[in-house]
Parts: sequence; structure tokens; C-alpha cells
Amino acid sequence: MIKHSNKPVVILGAGLAGLTAANFLHRKGVPVILFEAGDKIAGLAQSFHDQDGFTYDFGAHFITNRLAKAVGIEDQCRTVKHYAETVWLGGKSYSHPFGLMKVPRMTLSGISAKIKSLTGKNKTETAADWFRAAYGAALADEVAIPLTEAWSGAKADELSPAVGDGISNGIGRTLLLKIASRLTRCRLASSSSARWSSAT
Repeated sequence: MIKHSNKPVVILGAGLAGLTAANFLHRKGVPVILFEAGDKIAGLAQSFHDQDGFTYDFGAHFITNRLAKAVGIEDQCRTVKHYAETVWLGGKSYSHPFGLMKVPRMTLSGISAKIKSLTGKNKTETAADWFRAAYGAALADEVAIPLTEAWSGAKADELSPAVGDGISNGIGRTLLLKIASRLTRCRLASSSSARWSSAT
């Protein structure tokens, strides 16, 4: 049996983890104080709206049906049958990663980087170096580095190359799942649809 104190639990950060923890504790009758340093809640699940009407997502914007129900926001969400990542580049939308292969400079730059890696001439001391060595300068400079800098809040040439290793493992898994989905014509995550919050 858990004994409850009258002293509140302090939670630092009103991102998805902090909000979920606060909601869980509140439902159990535990007093909570939630602190957020920014002027908005949601952490990396926020969106930035620019003066031209474009919306840029800082991080994940989907949660599972179970989590939406657990935190009491299922009525503010809608089921998304297909989830895909796209990149807006040069006034056009490209699916990630396969659509970017249609851009010649991305493909040629990627092939060049792979050839350099075979000769051992790629020196990677930072995340920026790693992205250029792994994807080629075009994809790194136009997509991977700006996204990493937006997510992390730091310049890619100040981050460890280990950042690239972590991302590449996720990209590799995504590629395998997308290929498997296309080959079997099955939809990914059909048993647990993603939810999108309309609050952003």
C-alpha cells in the first residue's frame, strides 16, 4: 500500500512525459506542482507557426489511442490511418526517405559519400560531419542537419557524431518497416492506430 504525503510531487517540464506523470499522480490523489520554463506546454510536441502560415513541428505529434484515453484527451484527437514523414524542399513535398531519392543532387551526393566511405576519407568529429559522411552533403545540409538542430537546440557541428548513430538506427528500422509494408501490402501499426492532437 502506498502512503500519500501532503507534500506535493514536483515535476520539472510540461512536455508529454511531465504532463502524463502529473495526470497520473493527480488521478491517484497525489498533489502535484508542475513547472515549465517555456511560455507554452507540450515540450518537443509543440509547433511553430511562421508569418507565412507554415507550421513546423518540433517533435512527435502523435500518441497511441491508449495514451490519449489515459490522459483524457481522446475526444480532442482523431485516428490517423496512414502516418508518413514528408520534407518540404524547393517548393515541393517529398516523402521521406524514398521521395528524396527523386532529387538528383540528393542521390548523387549520397553516392559520392558512400564512395568516400569506402576509401576511408570521411573524418567524423561532429554530428554535422557524420550526416555529411552518411547521407552526402546535399541531404545533410538541406534536411538532416536543420532537423537535428531544430530538435536539439544546438548546432550540429557542436554535437557528438553519436547523435547520427542513434538517428541512423531509427532510420534503418523505419526503412525496413516501410519496405516490409510495401512488399506485404500491410499497413504499419494497424493494430494500434496513432492519434493526432488537434490542440497543436
